[in-house]
Amino acid sequence: GYAIPAAVFGVAILLFFGTLDAVIGYYQFGGSFFALLVAYTLRFYPASVTSVESGFSKIDSTLDDASKLFAKSEVSSIKNVYFPQMKSFLLSGFLIVFIDISKELPATLMLRPFNFDTLALRVYELSSNEQLSAVAAPSLALIAISFVALVIMGRVVKKGY
Repeated sequence: GYAIPAAVFGVAILLFFGTLDAVIGYYQFGGSFFALLVAYTLRFYPASVTSVESGFSKIDSTLDDASKLFAKSEVSSIKNVYFPQMKSFLLSGFLIVFIDISKELPATLMLRPFNFDTLALRVYELSSNEQLSAVAAPSLALIAISFVALVIMGRVVKKGY
């Protein structure tokens, strides 16, 4: 995800969905929110999976065996054994992806639907038009959102949730 630039992901997604639209016969996916969601998923999947895998590696194998022995079903085993131990890792994975998506610019710029702006896009548009007084509020909002997410992640890591 991080080895390939976001612009390359954007072009690849545009080519794929453009070809799919040509096969279907009408414009459906090219500049849709679905294409943006696919690009975000492909780009930031490794960041979320790394957090979840580190959480699963910390679960003792005896708990895994005991949950298979005594649990009524897989759903109850997930709900009662795995989820309480994985809460902090799931939340930290979510926050890492949230911060990355909030500041993502190249793929969002290429794949966004019409009239869909993120804070990063708004900052980019205002700064490229040299409206420096107007760019301050969205920039501070983006910094504040990222700061709040980092504070929450710091507390999660410190407490272990």
